[in-house]
Amino acid sequence: MVGEIGIKMNIKEILSADMFSYLYGFNEDENGNRPYQAFGSSWVSDYLDPVGNLKTMFHSSNTVPGCANQAMWKNADFDALIDKSYETTDDSKRVEYFIEASKIAADDCAYIPLYVPESVYAVSDKFTFTPSPQSFWNFSYTDFQVNK
Repeated sequence: MVGEIGIKMNIKEILSADMFSYLYGFNEDENGNRPYQAFGSSWVSDYLDPVGNLKTMFHSSNTVPGCANQAMWKNADFDALIDKSYETTDDSKRVEYFIEASKIAADDCAYIPLYVPESVYAVSDKFTFTPSPQSFWNFSYTDFQVNK
């Protein structure tokens, strides 16, 4: 569904070279405030454990310069659930913690997703992926080879 949502904002383009200083809060003022009220970006966890996104984007410990809680959102109940997820290896219990923590973040509206691209992930032994040194930032289909 596409439509107006009643948000008005001034959009300021920043240089790619400056993105990480904004994203990770390295240019906060003396009170710890970042120089924006909204920041458009995307996040992909670099490992399969769901805590990768939850802790990185939402945990209070990640509101300091160098970390990626861009909303500077803090919630002690959320933090406690994520912290408890590290205390067990029971996957079903961890999923319960993640679901409950996600509900807290959604209820508090820590982030407002304005756009979510559709993605398809496929796994096959018919292909080999040999990433180039810059593949994390510059994904290329030439890094895939068909196995014979």
